[in-house]
Amino acid sequence: MAIIFYYFLLTIIITIILLVTIKIIVTNKKEFYMVNRFTTSTDKAFTVFLTGVQCRKFTSMWKMPLVANRMLKMQSELKLNQEAGFYHGENFFTMTPHFTTLFLSYWDSAKSIEQFANSKIFSHLESAKDYLKNFLSDINLGIWHETYVVEPEKVESLYYNMESFGLSAFQPHVSLTSLNNKFKQRINIGEKENAK
Repeated sequence: MAIIFYYFLLTIIITIILLVTIKIIVTNKKEFYMVNRFTTSTDKAFTVFLTGVQCRKFTSMWKMPLVANRMLKMQSELKLNQEAGFYHGENFFTMTPHFTTLFLSYWDSAKSIEQFANSKIFSHLESAKDYLKNFLSDINLGIWHETYVVEPEKVESLYYNMESFGLSAFQPHVSLTSLNNKFKQRINIGEKENAK
């Protein structure tokens, strides 16, 4: 009986997360569609920031919406504040091996991420304190993040029949030609490596 209850609870939580994600996607949907092959033009460094929540036991699933709602609130704040250095973000989740959410975001610099995290204007500080106070003791509910500083000459992208997504949501689109049709050309591999 308990297993049925947890499956039912998990179904409700997943449905809520999907509905919230769909609402975010629909309200931020862009009208531009790429109907051919495109890449992006990147001329300055940027930072990729990944963050999310992971739950490893059904008994902790009821806490997921509480933590996820905090993350969604922070995402909304970033979208409303153009001066935060936040370019774009996308939400994902997986069920295996554990229920894990992922927010993929692009920023102008790592410094902007740090300023956001420590700013009293945004709810991050309050959310972090709340997690440490109320959820840190639950070893089955974790939060995580990874940060990557990306140089423009080390960027490669390719889109076939895609809506604006990832880099293409905030970087200029460039049609593929004989000059950028190959992976090596798009990622700007040096002359010595091109000769291989």
